[in-house]
Amino acid sequence: VDLTFTPGVNSLTVSVPIIDDGILEGTEQFFGDLSTSDPDVDLRPQRTTIRIADDDAVVIGFGETSYDVNEGDGSVSITFGVLSGTLGVSVDVSVSTTDGSALSPIDYSYTTTTYTLSPSSPNQTFTIAILDDGLLEDVESFMVQLALLTTRIHTFISPSLSAIKIYDND
Repeated sequence: VDLTFTPGVNSLTVSVPIIDDGILEGTEQFFGDLSTSDPDVDLRPQRTTIRIADDDAVVIGFGETSYDVNEGDGSVSITFGVLSGTLGVSVDVSVSTTDGSALSPIDYSYTTTTYTLSPSSPNQTFTIAILDDGLLEDVESFMVQLALLTTRIHTFISPSLSAIKIYDND
């Protein structure tokens, strides 16, 4: 953009259109540079930094809020990931299990781990071992919880809990 300062004018405004790309990516920046061919004009500063604060949101959660599994199946596979929005950066999420009426290590294997969701891999599936205890019992359950480890503005976990119901095979 060419600017012309006429006598008595000390400042001019340049408008730069910002395009909302809908992708969670954090703050971005670009530079504005001033130059002149007039050796008698001293430009200060010659460069300024323009920062664009990201306002795009991403919701991460479980694919299902509950899963049913038979005790004899041996495992249950659970999927979570981006439910809405688009990742432009990686986000770390922890997954952990919590006892309910089903108890670890009698009914299932306790799990706690970290996964990285990225633009190329926005969803994850993991497996929890289900243990056949040989006891006659009612339906038992435990919870799986997601927690956001990467602090990113406009990133949310919902739903953060999923119930796993184990149906007895004895």
